[in-house]
Amino acid sequence: MAKVISGCGYYMITPPDGYKGKTYIGGRYVYEHRFLIEQKIGRLLKKEEIIDHINGNKLDNRIENLQILSPIAHNKKHYVYKGDNASCEICGKKFRVKPYKLKQKKLFCCRRHYLIFVEKNNWGKQ
Repeated sequence: MAKVISGCGYYMITPPDGYKGKTYIGGRYVYEHRFLIEQKIGRLLKKEEIIDHINGNKLDNRIENLQILSPIAHNKKHYVYKGDNASCEICGKKFRVKPYKLKQKKLFCCRRHYLIFVEKNNWGKQ
């Protein structure tokens, strides 16, 4: 089986002959994580079923790292907002961000403030 990495950062493999599930690039590839779950549960995945990597590593396709989620459950896991949980580095305005963005050291309420910060601190200049 040929294995490549997609533009989204997931492994894609060539499906076996006669595979009836969702394929990409003219039927030449299938997402490996979806294929592995289908093999485990013994059926094709439904259109609305999402495969989530528990540890967040898109290339870790061990079966114990994969779980089937509904779109609602997947959104709750990754996109929950919890009130005003960040402050802009420039104006101090409180705003909401996705939880994974809270790990960033500098947060900005808008692109204009980000660009002001970049210019003021000479980011990206050699």
